[in-house]
Amino acid sequence: MNQPNLSSFIWSIADLLRGDYKQSDYGKFILPFTVLRRLNCALEATKDAVLKEKEKREAAGLNPEAFLLKKSGQLFYNVSPLEMKKLMGDQEHMSPREVIRLTVNLLFIEDDEILSQAGVVRSLYDPTVATGGMLSVAEEHLSKLNPDARLVIFGQELNAESYAICKADMFYNTGISTYIWIVTNRKPTHRKGKLQLIDASSFWQKMRKSLGSKRRELSEDHIAEITRLSGDCKESSRHSPSAVATNGNADGTRSDACYSVPISRISRNEDFGYHTITVERPLREESGKVVPATKGKLKGKPQPDANLRDTENVPLSEDVQAYFEREVLPHAPDPWIDHEKTKVGYEIPFNRHFYVFKPPRDLAEIDTELKIVTDRILTMIGGLSK
Repeated sequence: MNQPNLSSFIWSIADLLRGDYKQSDYGKFILPFTVLRRLNCALEATKDAVLKEKEKREAAGLNPEAFLLKKSGQLFYNVSPLEMKKLMGDQEHMSPREVIRLTVNLLFIEDDEILSQAGVVRSLYDPTVATGGMLSVAEEHLSKLNPDARLVIFGQELNAESYAICKADMFYNTGISTYIWIVTNRKPTHRKGKLQLIDASSFWQKMRKSLGSKRRELSEDHIAEITRLSGDCKESSRHSPSAVATNGNADGTRSDACYSVPISRISRNEDFGYHTITVERPLREESGKVVPATKGKLKGKPQPDANLRDTENVPLSEDVQAYFEREVLPHAPDPWIDHEKTKVGYEIPFNRHFYVFKPPRDLAEIDTELKIVTDRILTMIGGLSK
């Protein structure tokens, strides 16, 4: 597509915005999404490799940035599991019934009044109500938990057609992983200053009939177990089928080794926080002499070399200077921290918190198995030559 045609195509999107937005606001939507789409296309070929590299480096406790830049082949990268095509394909999909029932359980598990007292009133708001599945199933499920409680529901929806059929019970399902975040400013005392993570990815059963891309579902027992784990607010593990390592024996048989897999983790809020520090190194002439800065705050001091600039994420629980002396100074004699650029960030690397190391097989066992296979191949070759 040549440039004039591309430009016309991009601005034709305004036809879809007409009526919902002011004409003067069209550019506020079209231009940012054009840039996002261009970045998405530029990174599409390396997206899977970048995500795998991120998981690998984080599991090893390393800052993945330099590795991800190399994998992407660009000066930028994207670690979001989402992409434009996936978002466009799943924009009309709704939450499965059993996930809504689980969400309602988790919302009200520590609200003793809503679960036991008569006449209690609670409100539930869905800002993207669509066809109303979240609200209607939540209302139905809560009435089963406590028939004498009342749930007042509110919702908003941009699409008039979806809103009009709010009670039509339309559910579309996807293969996208579901994350349920419970955010509250009314934490009980034993939860204050802490964050609970539950990995329920092993809680599923096959559906008798697929719904779109959805082929698995939560059973009532699964919902009850996840609810219990949340309510207990304790660390917990289980032997999961996904944690079984199947090894080959020298005699050709196979043996299974089970590993205990964490499913509930309790951490302090600050465990997810970090200081991003900027590490500078001096600019040098070809002769190796340090180039001094001639203006600004650094006048008379070494001028930073932008090509050697690096960043490090230091856990909030660790002293920045101690980290710097231990992790940076041994590798370079002349760096310093630009404290004015230090930022505080938070991240929840879910996979890292539930990663379980599976020890490799013993080398002697592998050698023995290889010898058996090699002898078998030689015997087969010998039979062919007769």
